[in-house]
Amino acid sequence: MSRKTSIHGDMVVLKAYEWTDFIKRNLQQVVVVVLVAVGAVAAGFGWSYYKDAKTDEAGRVLAPGNTAAAQARYSDAIPIFERVKNTYEGGEAGMEATISLAHAYFQTGKHEEARRIYQEFLDTYANKDDLLTIAATSGLASCDEQAGKFEEAAKQYEILAQDHTGGFLAPKFLLDAARCYQAANQTEQARKLYNQVVEQYKKSAQYVREAKNALAAL
Repeated sequence: MSRKTSIHGDMVVLKAYEWTDFIKRNLQQVVVVVLVAVGAVAAGFGWSYYKDAKTDEAGRVLAPGNTAAAQARYSDAIPIFERVKNTYEGGEAGMEATISLAHAYFQTGKHEEARRIYQEFLDTYANKDDLLTIAATSGLASCDEQAGKFEEAAKQYEILAQDHTGGFLAPKFLLDAARCYQAANQTEQARKLYNQVVEQYKKSAQYVREAKNALAAL
């Protein structure tokens, strides 16, 4: 993943964005934040630690994929992540490769493939890492959003926000849900969620500002 796309600056109102570009940046932000939060990234984009010789080997195999992804060469990263995913299935390296593979597919516009891998991650690893599970669930919602299934995406984002009310990504997921409801012409539901961000997450200045801008544009 590219550093230049991690932790974006202020986002502007929905109508100022071209949908595809917005969704890509949005998903990348979640994945970057989550990977950093669990300490999975070190020395640029290398994996920080492995517990035994097998995972050490996996780390060496993953490194070229991480480098390619860091340089936005997702097509080069995909076969590397695919190989590690299959070789180390069920382990930490396989888990990390799976979420990275889904993200790489998304970034190359292969959203159905991304959806399939995100779902595979949830089926295989959902109980092993809470933060990466959030990233995968958000990835599924982003795939729906990309496909124009705005109401479905909104509901998934809203559930993420509800399930992680005290988490640092909760207001972001509320904004994601509101944006999708707005795109689905459910303006009142969007307004409700924008107001919720303003009222409940006063300390999250960036998100509050974004919610207020969106409310002004409704």
